[in-house]
Amino acid sequence: MDKDGNPVYAATNEIKVLVDGTTHLRGLENGSTSSHESYQANTRAALNGRLLAYVQTGNKPGIVHVTISSPGIQPATVLLKIKSYK
Repeated sequence: MDKDGNPVYAATNEIKVLVDGTTHLRGLENGSTSSHESYQANTRAALNGRLLAYVQTGNKPGIVHVTISSPGIQPATVLLKIKSYK
């Protein structure tokens, strides 16, 4: 997003994703067929302003924090509510 909150579709920022608790970051995907970046690393460049994070939760209920950051941009944290399943 730019300073006015508008999406920047040409952005290629390096993005870092951190998760806590019993949740694991399984991969980051930007849709590039020519990227040689590690799918399982916790950093990856966005493509056209987009990046998809795959997270795997444990079976313990609670709140998980997913924090997304990039140099020069205010970090953001998403809270995920994990329910027990059987």
